[in-house]
Amino acid sequence: SQTVLRRLHRLWFSFALTLMMLVLLFSLSACSSQSPSDSSKNSVSAESESDTYQAPSLDDFKAAASAYGTVTDMTQQLTYESAAVQNNSRYNIIYMKAVTPDQAERILFSESGFDAENASENPNIQTLRSGGNYCYYEEYASTDPQSNTAAFYGRYLRIDNVLLIVTGAPEDKAGVQGISEKLFQSLGYDPQ
Repeated sequence: SQTVLRRLHRLWFSFALTLMMLVLLFSLSACSSQSPSDSSKNSVSAESESDTYQAPSLDDFKAAASAYGTVTDMTQQLTYESAAVQNNSRYNIIYMKAVTPDQAERILFSESGFDAENASENPNIQTLRSGGNYCYYEEYASTDPQSNTAAFYGRYLRIDNVLLIVTGAPEDKAGVQGISEKLFQSLGYDPQ
């Protein structure tokens, strides 16, 4: 429906605006700066620092995400590498390449009103798995009447300074998990 599309586009542009602001303003610590012995109440499992992934290129994302709709390259409009699946009304599938891993982390946590340094205090975002240069996250975001943001469920993968984002309606958690797992696997990452 048009309402869902408007909400998804608002979420996409909110992420994009946040990234642009963060490129100018922030450089905070990321979870990749934590040692493997650091504990967090949100961490389900932590892998060794030698457990790393190669960050996907924009072209890799376009090829993998094209299975879910038309991928629109937003790089020219936003001045940093980014793309989104535009004609999928159920899911928001986004690629963003921040300048640093710190900024990529900041994007995720600032969207929920928390910063990367206080990630362990955020009840909405859970770290599912992390390694030397990546983190898997899950988020349940409730409706925010102040910003007109609808509730959503998301699965995120940050590899170095690249974010892979899949979101959808909270009641479609299984669908978001399925799409994110297939997308991440098609790019060579194990979501388990």
